[in-house]
Amino acid sequence: MATDIVNDEQAGDAYDTLTQKLAQLQAMLNMTYGNAADSFNDMNGTLRDNYLWACTALADDCIELTEKFAPKGFVRTKPEGAR
Repeated sequence: MATDIVNDEQAGDAYDTLTQKLAQLQAMLNMTYGNAADSFNDMNGTLRDNYLWACTALADDCIELTEKFAPKGFVRTKPEGAR
């Protein structure tokens, strides 16, 4: 569980970190479809798995950061099979 944000500076820092991680994730995922998908699909299986693992780690970080902005007492429901 993420720690509570107690002041505007912490909120700003968390927001900056969240937007940075989302931009990184967006850039990485853009390489998996469309014209760029050829390069992604040419990777060997292990490299593709590691790449997607890194994407998942970034998404998990973003989820944790969004929990910092959740109202007190809010409990996120997870889809079946989610970590």
